Amino acid sequence: MSGNADPEFWGKARAHLVRYGGPFAPMIAETALGVVPPARAGMASGINSTFRQIGIATGVAGLGAVFQSRITSELASSLPQ
Repeated sequence: MSGNADPEFWGKARAHLVRYGGPFAPMIAETALGVVPPARAGMASGINSTFRQIGIATGVAGLGAVFQSRITSELASSLPQ
């Protein structure tokens, strides 16, 4: 990895996070509940919540791995041998 981050990449990454995450979460939940019979609404809500949490945990783990790798490479090159 280079020391200079590509601003175009990070701009697109932020746009995707906002587009597919935050503001659309209520609509995704509404759709998940709207396609099942009312008797199964609790199950649909639970499945929606479970997969949302799995996605969040996976994203945090992935970003943590990238962050840790970046810190390790920067420290290795910066510290005296």
